[in-house]
Amino acid sequence: IRIKPDDANTHYNLGNSYSDLGKYQEAVDAHKQAIRIKPDYANAHNNLGVAYQKLYEITGDPEYQKKSLVLPGSGGFSGRLK
Repeated sequence: IRIKPDDANTHYNLGNSYSDLGKYQEAVDAHKQAIRIKPDYANAHNNLGVAYQKLYEITGDPEYQKKSLVLPGSGGFSGRLK
């Protein structure tokens, strides 16, 4: 990341590594950074949703579940949350 701070793939891969380690908040942060760099990065949007869902499963906080279903710019499932 120090070498290529504006590389979306680097942040995406970091997010995946954090998820593999069970560090889901860090995974969220890394995937969000990948999306900031490349807003149409579908895999990063997907894995961000997965990380939010894992945080919901761990904490029980319904805000994480909502975030896992409705991601800005993803088209998500926003119509199903009403």
